[in-house]
Amino acid sequence: NSLISSTDLTPYRDRKKQLNTLINNLHPMLQRQEINYCIVVAEQFDKGKFNKGLLMNSAFTEMKKYYNFTCMVLHDVDMLPENDKNLYKCSKYGNNDPVHLAPKISKFNYKYPYGTDCGGVTMFPRSTYEKLNGHTNLFWGWGREDADMEHRVYQNNFKIVL
Repeated sequence: NSLISSTDLTPYRDRKKQLNTLINNLHPMLQRQEINYCIVVAEQFDKGKFNKGLLMNSAFTEMKKYYNFTCMVLHDVDMLPENDKNLYKCSKYGNNDPVHLAPKISKFNYKYPYGTDCGGVTMFPRSTYEKLNGHTNLFWGWGREDADMEHRVYQNNFKIVL
């Protein structure tokens, strides 16, 4: 197993332009942050309803086979970092709570909240994601998996750092 400090996991289907833009922005940013990282794209191939939770859980399970990582960033393909101020390092925050790295975004005029404290770009210590048993696989189509995860975070006595 290769030791990496952070892994970026992006669920994906049929958004090649957005994926290329994201990767072309993430690589230089993570290199400037001097993070030993890996970017994993979990692609849904079928044309049925999208299942973001299932993709993230499957990729997480596979990543554990190949990488020894302590932190992961769940990253929607349409969310771009605007600057380097959000460190993709769980250790920066010094606890086991998830961190919402995009609580205010340009699409909503940087106003908070825009729906959920857990989604878009959320960083989890690996141990926390395992304790929460990952995302639910029950939601097909767009939405609700992030709100469900937010509920389970609080239900398990974690908080979401904003």
